[in-house]
Amino acid sequence: MQRQRDYDGNMIDLPFELFYSVQLRKGLALFQGKLLLIEWIGFVIRSMLYVSIQAFAAADSERTINQIVAISRRRNARVGVSGVLIATERHFAQVIEGPADTVNPLMAAIRCDARHHHVTVLHAEDLSARRFGNWSLAYRGRSAYLDHYVAPLIAPHVASSRDALRLIELMERVATDTELDVS
Repeated sequence: MQRQRDYDGNMIDLPFELFYSVQLRKGLALFQGKLLLIEWIGFVIRSMLYVSIQAFAAADSERTINQIVAISRRRNARVGVSGVLIATERHFAQVIEGPADTVNPLMAAIRCDARHHHVTVLHAEDLSARRFGNWSLAYRGRSAYLDHYVAPLIAPHVASSRDALRLIELMERVATDTELDVS
C-alpha cells in the first residue's frame, strides 16, 4: 500500500497496482469514488540490469525457471516492480524497475539467490517512465540464440555502458515483439 492524500486532505492507502499504474504527475485522479490530489512531479523509477550464471542442473532448468517467473510475477505485481527476464541455456539477464526503496532490497535478495552466481549489475539508472510497465515480469521462454548477447557481458569481462544499453534495447524487443523469434 502507498499513502496518498485525497482531495479533502485526508491520507488514504492506495494499492501498489493502482499507485504505479498512474503516471504520477501533479493533478487529480479518481480512486474508489474519491478525488485524489497527486502531489508528485516527475516520479522517479529505479532501473537495474544484471546478468548472472545459472547454478542449477540443465535437467531442472525448465521447472526452476518457471517457478522463478511465477513467483516473481506475483511478488512484482504486489510491490510495484516491473521488468523483463531473459534465460539462455546458461545465463540470466534481467531488468527490474520500480521505486528505489523496493528495487534496491530486491536486487540484494537476487544477489543472494543460490540458483545463480556471478550476479553483475551492468547498468543502473533513474527513469521518469518505465520501459516495461505493461509487465510485472515479461518472459518469453529460454533462448539459446540470446546467449550470444548475454554471455560476453558476464564477469570477468568488462561490459561497457553501450553494451548494457544495447542489451536493454534487445530486451525491450523481446518483451514487445510477438514476431521476434528468440528460440
